[in-house]
This record gives sequence, C-alpha cells and structure tokens, in this order.
Amino acid sequence: MAVFATQIALVIPRIVIPDDEPSVMLPSIAYEKLTPYDVRIYSDRPSGPEDLVDRIADAEIVINIRSTSRFTAEVLEKCPKLRLISIWGTGIDNVDLAAAKIRGIRVTNTPGVSAIAVAEHTLALIMAVAKQIVQVDQQVRQGKWPRAMVTQLRGKTLGLIGTGAIGREVAKLGRGIGMRVLAWTFHPQGDAAEWVGFDDVFRSSGNRTC
Repeated sequence: MAVFATQIALVIPRIVIPDDEPSVMLPSIAYEKLTPYDVRIYSDRPSGPEDLVDRIADAEIVINIRSTSRFTAEVLEKCPKLRLISIWGTGIDNVDLAAAKIRGIRVTNTPGVSAIAVAEHTLALIMAVAKQIVQVDQQVRQGKWPRAMVTQLRGKTLGLIGTGAIGREVAKLGRGIGMRVLAWTFHPQGDAAEWVGFDDVFRSSGNRTC
C-alpha cells in the first residue's frame, strides 16, 4: 500500500520509502520534513526483488527502513535514476556496496544513532529488576503496601559481552552509578571497563548484558 505525500509540480528528486513496516515514518517529524517533496511511502514490505524494483525503479533517492529490502546488483541495475540510498539505521549489509559504487550511488547510514538510547534502556531494565519495579507497582495498584527487599546497584558488578557503541555507553552509565564494570570483547581498547575473559564475565558479575 502506497502513501503519497503532497507533491509540488516539477520538484525533484523523487524519494521512495519502499518498506515502512512497522511504520516509523507515519506520523513523524522526519515525514513532515519530507512532505514538500515528491515522496512515495509504502506501508508494507516488498514481497521480493521484483516488487522492490517496481517500487523504486523511478526513484532518485531511496530511504531504506528495513534490512529485509536487499539492494543487490541486479536490483540496482534496474534503477537507472537512483543516486542515493539512505539507510535508516546502522547496518549496510543489505546493500551491494561494490555495485552501488560502480553506478555512482551514494550509500549513507546513521552509525551509533541509537547507542545512547539503547544503553539507557538497558540500564532502566537492570534497575527495574534490581528494584522490583514491576512487582511493586502491581501490588500498589492492588491497594497493598509492599515491603520488598530491593537491591542497591552501587558497588555491584556489571558484566558486558562486547563493547561496541552500545556497550561503551552502558559501561559509562554503570560506572556513573558506582558499579564495577567488567567486559569481554575481541579487541579491548582503552579503559571503558576492566577487561576479563569471557567466562570471567559470567563468573564475577551479577548483572550481565550483551
């Protein structure tokens, strides 16, 4: 199903969003910024390569929401007007970069865009478990006054498997509330955490995240 933004005659380039499902564009501030342009949004995912080509064949810019859309060499060959593929996220493994380069198609992404938000959510979940927030909330709603024995995180040990963009942010937040942070990664660098072996993360930490 396609949704057409308000179009202004002769405005270029044509922008196609071929796979907004589940939707992040409608409604959103990003969509509002696109409305002056010639934009076509599909609120379901392409059923396959041919369907994807049908959607983007006349596009000059594609905003790719879901990595299930595969921009192979064969797909790009059938999109002669395409100049830019903008990835809504970090991963670019669904685009044949070599084929895109040959055809002069620029590919952009947003590395690390959600690292802080995901790290904050990770710490929120750890706190929810340590403080029994869900259980206590349910009991209060039932008119009870719970006397739960909750855990203080300061002084506890947080274990990380991997310290990419998200892992480093989780480490910062953990240390910020006084936790000891242990981590295992293939390529330890800097002082983001105390670097330990894989098994030591599980052996020595009470809170773990990957």
